[in-house]
Amino acid sequence: MIFQNLLASTSALLVALVQLGSMDVMGSSKGIKVLPVDLSPSIVYVEKDGIKGFIYPEDWDDNDARVMCKQLGYKSGVALGPWDLVRLQPNVTFGAIQVWDRDNYRLVCAEGFDDLAAQAVCRSLGFTYGKSICCSAFGRMEYSIVYSNINCTGIESSILECDYVKYFANCTSEHYASVACSNSPENEEFELKIHQSGKVTTRHFDNSGFICANGFDDTEATVICKEMGYKGGSAYFHSRHTKYSTVPLLGVPWLANIACEGTEKYLGECGKINWGSVGTCDENRLPAVYCYNKTGFSFALVNGTGNDNGLVVFTVDDKEGAICLRDSVTEERQKLAAIVCKQLGYGNGGLLLNGTDAENEFTARKLFPGKSDMFITKIKCKGNESSLAECTFRILEGRYDFPEDWISITLDGCESSSCYRTRSYNRGYAFLNELSCWAGKRRLVVKCFL
Repeated sequence: MIFQNLLASTSALLVALVQLGSMDVMGSSKGIKVLPVDLSPSIVYVEKDGIKGFIYPEDWDDNDARVMCKQLGYKSGVALGPWDLVRLQPNVTFGAIQVWDRDNYRLVCAEGFDDLAAQAVCRSLGFTYGKSICCSAFGRMEYSIVYSNINCTGIESSILECDYVKYFANCTSEHYASVACSNSPENEEFELKIHQSGKVTTRHFDNSGFICANGFDDTEATVICKEMGYKGGSAYFHSRHTKYSTVPLLGVPWLANIACEGTEKYLGECGKINWGSVGTCDENRLPAVYCYNKTGFSFALVNGTGNDNGLVVFTVDDKEGAICLRDSVTEERQKLAAIVCKQLGYGNGGLLLNGTDAENEFTARKLFPGKSDMFITKIKCKGNESSLAECTFRILEGRYDFPEDWISITLDGCESSSCYRTRSYNRGYAFLNELSCWAGKRRLVVKCFL
């Protein structure tokens, strides 16, 4: 067996499961004391020359566990593990801090948790540096907050070597602490990327991540697009409720409430670049940008019988687009019509055509001929919004130029011919559904009221 000093860097521990109740004894052999346990199962701690430690997991088995338990005065025992005493979820380099305690993992309170504490966590996981990510940054966790008032000095190799309060956690915010780990020291450098879908991602401290929707608007979009060589940019939002927007795939929520003025040349010049200090990150929306070189988005009604009705169109640069109502139901279309009318300065609005879907398609294509260069689609609104900018949607350009995450149906995981046939058919149908927008179908036509 290897005696592991608690000051050494490791997070894997072994547990001996004792068969009898706890006994107030302390076994001793060759100057090494085996500390008593009070729970089954429990981590086996040892002490030598006043220094506490634990049994290193290498080659630990049931025979060793039996000897250890007999030394403590028990009848027998079995080996369990190794288990990670400290781990991160959802990723090995970033996530919520989870500490094994007695019979389950527990969380650490975010209040007072700083970069010194984050460094202690990351050292125990084999990294050199750590950064605190605040607060409850990775969604809901199934474990309870047990550790609070964390106070580290910067020399610790584990968070359990820091001062803390346990079980009587003083955590009024009820937010858990998280970290990002790296083997490189933090600096001001970061990478910024605009994906084909418009989604904005960033990489900092060797960890990929994203910008929270909180406080994100056209000023931030303009700065980001300027940094990429464009004249300006418009902000909009994707939904986070897709399989491509899960926490492990999105990465670290690096920034929120950046407070750009729009005149900055790059994002790093904005007023509040506080990496990892995001507060509460919007769990429903994900920022996206559309960059332009001439003019930004402008909405209007065209080809109607008056100024207050017609086909909803938008222009950006030299391109014209429409709103595609793919897969939407009548109630959702009515909500959307009202939101568009409010955005155009009207008090309310509704659908101009109120026949059956087939009748509306026929009438709309007759009254509003022509094709569009691009579409706003996959729109999700609550109904109380005053503009489309408050909803989530996607922008589609190019007839067959679908972004990487556009069609959710994939062939991944298929192991039989029937699975391939079914999914291939459904995927093909989904593509046809998308292409219906380009055929002039399913476009939004409204009537607005003062």
